[in-house]
Formats: sequence, structure tokens, C-alpha cells
Amino acid sequence: MFRPHCGGSLWYLGDPYAFTVLKWIGAAYLVYIGLQMLWGSFKTSPSTAAVTIGHRVSLRSIFVQGLATNALNPKVALFFLAFVPQFISADAPSKVSAFIVLGLLFDATGTGWNLLVAWSAGRIAASPHLLRMRVWFDRAIGTVSQGAAYFGGRDAAGSLIPRLAASALIRRTT
Repeated sequence: MFRPHCGGSLWYLGDPYAFTVLKWIGAAYLVYIGLQMLWGSFKTSPSTAAVTIGHRVSLRSIFVQGLATNALNPKVALFFLAFVPQFISADAPSKVSAFIVLGLLFDATGTGWNLLVAWSAGRIAASPHLLRMRVWFDRAIGTVSQGAAYFGGRDAAGSLIPRLAASALIRRTT
């Protein structure tokens, strides 16, 4: 989440090819996540889900997955570039430091909220009644992830193909 505050987001927002590559990577990641959820849901049937105890996932694995999700999400960068500057005074002596302070404040409140959500979800997930529903939930979310990857990839292809055709046309006419 700190990347947008440091100007890293400007690199892929300013370069249309880099932004398109980022969209493709994001779509591929959605395919990966969706397939993991779908395959995992078929390993356990809904009738045995209540008895099956889930496998433990390492904290490193959880951290890497969260980091990849945030790093490949261009909406975070777009949010900061569109929303945060409204709260920085034009007379501010250092706009960069104001941007960083607001970003860190956002990170701190977001971290607190996410910890509360994670703790609550962990408590709810331990309920035996919800274990049966988890199989169907994983299947639904896995399918939705595949759809999001399709539309994200289609959007990336739609934005890249006209640019490639235009650059080929320009090279041919010069």
C-alpha cells in the first residue's frame, strides 16, 4: 500500500503499455486465485465439510498473497491520485510529505480495520454450521474470480490491441 505514496503508481499510470501489462498480470492472478478456490472446494464435499478441519496456512503465505493483491491492484493508485490531493492545501510547504502523511494515516486506519475483519472472520469461520457453506462459497467466489479475470483481460486486450495497431500504422506510413 505504500507504493502509491512514493510515486511508483505514476510509472504504470503514465505508461499505457506498463498499465496494460499490469492489467494482464492482475487478470492472471485472478485466474490463479479462482482456480485454487475451485479446486480446493471440490476436494471436500459439502456433506463432509463440517467434519474436515482446514489446513493451516503459514503467515508468510498469507502476507505474500496480500502483498500481491495490493501491488497488482491499480485501483489503489487511482484512488490516491484522485482522492487524496483534495486534502492537501495548495499552500502546503511540502506537498509530498503531506501526501505521505495522509497515505500513512490511511494505511494505519486500514490496517486496524482489516485486523478487526480478520479476527471476526476467524471467529465466524470456526462455526461448524458455516463449514458446510464454505464449500459453496469457495465455488461461487472462484467462479466470480474467473469472470473478473475474463473481463479484466478482455479490457487489457482491448486497450493494447488498438495501440499496437496504431503504432504499426505509424511505422508503415513513415
